[in-house]
Amino acid sequence: MKKVPEKHKGQGIFVRCLKCKWQVKDECKLTGKHLSTCKYKDKHKYELLVHLAEDRRRQKILHTENFDEVLIENVKFRAEMKANRGNNGTLQTREKIKTNLFDLIVEYLDNLDGKNPIIHLNIPVAKRHRTNIALILKRFATSLRDKGYNLKYLDAKDVTDIEVDIFNRYVLSLDLAHSTYNAHLVGLKTFYNWIIDKKDYKINNPFKHTSLQFNTDKEVQIITQKEFNSLLGVVTPENGYMFFKNPNARQKGKYMYRDYLVMAFKLALETGCRREELVELKWNFLRVLPDGAECLYINNLKVNRIKTSKAHGKFKRPIPITNSLRTLLNEMGLNEKAGKDEYIIERPKGVSAMKFAENISRAFNHYIKLVDTGNRKIEFMDLRKTYITFLTLKLGNKAKIFTGHASDDILIDSYLAKEYIAGDLSNFNMFEGKKSEAI
Repeated sequence: MKKVPEKHKGQGIFVRCLKCKWQVKDECKLTGKHLSTCKYKDKHKYELLVHLAEDRRRQKILHTENFDEVLIENVKFRAEMKANRGNNGTLQTREKIKTNLFDLIVEYLDNLDGKNPIIHLNIPVAKRHRTNIALILKRFATSLRDKGYNLKYLDAKDVTDIEVDIFNRYVLSLDLAHSTYNAHLVGLKTFYNWIIDKKDYKINNPFKHTSLQFNTDKEVQIITQKEFNSLLGVVTPENGYMFFKNPNARQKGKYMYRDYLVMAFKLALETGCRREELVELKWNFLRVLPDGAECLYINNLKVNRIKTSKAHGKFKRPIPITNSLRTLLNEMGLNEKAGKDEYIIERPKGVSAMKFAENISRAFNHYIKLVDTGNRKIEFMDLRKTYITFLTLKLGNKAKIFTGHASDDILIDSYLAKEYIAGDLSNFNMFEGKKSEAI
C-alpha cells in the first residue's frame, strides 16, 4: 500500500486513487471503510502537485512503485515548472477550461441523442450507432485516465500524438476485429472534426494521421445457388432452437424460427438490400418508369446518412424488378397489395425496425451453420455481395446505378429506364451467370 513517509510530507507528494479521484487517506472514500479494505489499490498512484500564481496548480501522476524515483521526479518536475513558469502544455491545470474533453464528449453525445435545445446542432443517428460511439469515447477516456489524465482539466488542443498513441495501444490490447479497431479510430477522428467544425475550435485533428487496419486474408465471398437452396431447406421450426455455448447460462437457448424468414432471405438476395433497408421495403415503393421498366425506389440509406445525417432524405436508389424478383413478389402477394402503404415483410407489432432487422440477420447466421459451406463463414451481408456480383456480371460498371455505390445524385427517370432496358433486366434471374434455375 502506497504511503508518503512522514519526513517527505509537505513537499507536494501525495497518493491519489484514480478510481474515486480522491487523495488517499486512512479511509476509503468509496466505502467509508479503512483503507486496507480498498479493492482498488492498483489504482493508487503517486501524484506531484506544484502551486502556481493566481491560485493555479499543476499536477503529474507517476506510475513508478519506487519512492526514490518519486523524489527524483519531484525535483525535476518543480525545476521544470520554475523554468517554464507553469506553462508546460503537456501537464494539466486544475483550473477548469471551457474546451475540456469531458464536457465536449458529453455535449457531443447529447447532440447525437437529439438533446441539444438548438435543433440545427443535433446530429440524429440510429440508437445503435450512438451507443457504439459512446463506448468508443468511454474507452478513449479510460485509456487516458489510466495514465493519470483528468479529462475535466485536459484541453482538447493538448491531445497530441502521445495521447493518441496511449489510446491506440489501449485499443490494440483489447484484441478487436479489424473493422472494430478501425471504427474506434474513425470515431475519434469524427469527434475531433465535430470540435473543429461545429465548435469552431481552431486546432488540428490529432487523429488525422492514424492508419486503419485491413484484413488481407478476408476475401469477398458469395453464397452459391446450392448453398442457398440448402439454407431454405433447413429453415424449419425443428431447427429453430439455438443453443448457447455457455453451459452455465440461465437461458439454455433461443428459438429463432419465424414464418417470414424464408421470404426475407429470398427478398434480401433478390434486392441486394442492406438489412435496415430490407425491413423498410413497402409495396408502394414500386414505380413504373417512362419506358415501361419497373423499379422499387428506396431511400439510399448510406448516402443520406453521409450527406444529411439522416436515414431518410432526397437521395434515392432504385432496385430493378428482375424476372426472379417479380416472381418472388407475386408469390408474396403483389397483385393484392400493390400500391399499399404496407411493409413487404410484415413486421410484428411492437418490434422496432432495427430489432426486426437484427432478428432476421441473427436467424440467418443460425440457420446457415446447418449448411455445408466448405468451411467458409457465410454471413447475412454476403447475400448483398452475391446480388452485386451477379448484377455486375450482367451490367458491368452500370451495376452501380442499382447498388448505390458512387451514385450520389437523384437518378433521372429517362436515363435510368434506358440503362434498365439496355441491360434487359426484366429477363434477369439471380444466379443467371451460372446458368442456374430460378429460385
